[in-house]
Amino acid sequence: MGLPKEKHHLHIELTAEQYQQLCRQAKLCGLCKRAYIVRLIDGTPIRARPSQEIKDLRTEIHHIGNSQKSERGLRQCLLYTHTSS
Repeated sequence: MGLPKEKHHLHIELTAEQYQQLCRQAKLCGLCKRAYIVRLIDGTPIRARPSQEIKDLRTEIHHIGNSQKSERGLRQCLLYTHTSS
């Protein structure tokens, strides 16, 4: 196990506009302000969270895939029952 990293604290002053922008950007990405700033410093790509519409679309696609798997399994079961009788 590695040694704990030394932590440094930083106090910065922002204008009201800068602070609001920081809050908005962090919220869009689903991050706290600290995590957002650290990712910016590290150069880690930051992406906005998917909108609710995209989340709903992914869920619907997932359900369609599951339905197709269920139908395929039902067809195989029916085929097996038909051929074994």
